[in-house]
Amino acid sequence: KQDPSLPIISLKPGDDDGDSSMKRGEERRSTRRCRFDELQPVFISAVRGFIKSKKPAELESKIRNCYETTYMKKGFFGVFIYHQYTGMVITPDWFFWGISDGEDIFAGCIKMKDIAKIPDYEKILMSNPIEMRGIDISGFHYNESQHGSWSLYTGNDKAGEDFRQELAEAVRKYSIQH
Repeated sequence: KQDPSLPIISLKPGDDDGDSSMKRGEERRSTRRCRFDELQPVFISAVRGFIKSKKPAELESKIRNCYETTYMKKGFFGVFIYHQYTGMVITPDWFFWGISDGEDIFAGCIKMKDIAKIPDYEKILMSNPIEMRGIDISGFHYNESQHGSWSLYTGNDKAGEDFRQELAEAVRKYSIQH
């Protein structure tokens, strides 16, 4: 179930969320730093399921930073606002992401050591979108045979830039320690 404060489709956008100022056909993407429990519940479940399948450890002790990008588009017919959420979680060993557009979620992850092996990884991590090849963890299943390509968009705002820098820094720290 989605966060009720940010509906996937709004028939009447509220004045408090900024959607009402959007023009028909307009698209917006914004990123915010948040706590893990503020991400979309279906993404939280996928990450918890993955971490529990790997090691019985406390999730909170592994989380470094969490971000969520919201994509909004106002339809041409009526006042529909479409929301899509991209959750991004950085841990010492893993980078998780999930793209949620309602009931479905597409979630994946990649090990920090695998990011560090990518030539010019800093350039890739500082771009927008970030192009990643990772393992599908949707539906609580860790499918090591699936290495899908993902385009992860962040907002062209301060929080989006901060996220890209934090991810690059996490990979650098991992590289130095190992």
